Amino acid sequence: MAEADALQALRNLLSDEEQLTHLLPKKHKANADLRAEMGRQQDAALLMMLRARKLDAPRAVPLMANYLHAQQTDPWFAPIPAIQAARVLENFPMTLLPTRDNHGCAVFAVTDVSRLCEDLTEPGRAHELMRAWTWMMRRVLLDEETQRNGVSVIEDLSGFSIAAARHLRDSPEMMEIEKKKAHLLNETWPIRYRNILILDAPWYIDWIWKVTKMFLSAKMRERVRFLNRASQIDVV
Repeated sequence: MAEADALQALRNLLSDEEQLTHLLPKKHKANADLRAEMGRQQDAALLMMLRARKLDAPRAVPLMANYLHAQQTDPWFAPIPAIQAARVLENFPMTLLPTRDNHGCAVFAVTDVSRLCEDLTEPGRAHELMRAWTWMMRRVLLDEETQRNGVSVIEDLSGFSIAAARHLRDSPEMMEIEKKKAHLLNETWPIRYRNILILDAPWYIDWIWKVTKMFLSAKMRERVRFLNRASQIDVV
């Protein structure tokens, strides 16, 4: 289906109250303000949802509802003032690489695993980290090529400390954050993940993965691969 046809199909669904009620997640069915906000979305926003769901208009509806609701209610989606933007990019342990992979995907890479460990173990810092991650993802989503081709993530965890792993495993707050992040990946972010590559992970990362994978959809679990550094070249 061409994008123009998918766009019209989505517009038709949004204007049909009965079909819209059927497609909306249960938690959003009675939210009149959210319905109205969905109907006010411009073509660019609708196409972003459609591209994330391979131009399948019915599947784009619940995604759009979840994303717009998160923008309105989730503290992770709170705007970051422009004056803080440079500091966010400077201090964030993940960066967007200047080149795409062989499939045209934008590539995020963890660039400072020692800082990541410090951030995860510092009280209150994890939520700031997730807010920064959300801000970066929203910027990336503005690019149409990335909407079409998706994103790959490379995390070199060879230097991930056992102390940080224990903190993630044993902290109820961190488990709630992992659960929430998984929900965003599964049902909220209008973006396609091609690969999530975990490089040279120490054995104790398995403590975290055993819990995290329970929150991920089967399709998202298939995207996560644990590799050594040499095999990464063949994947990307």
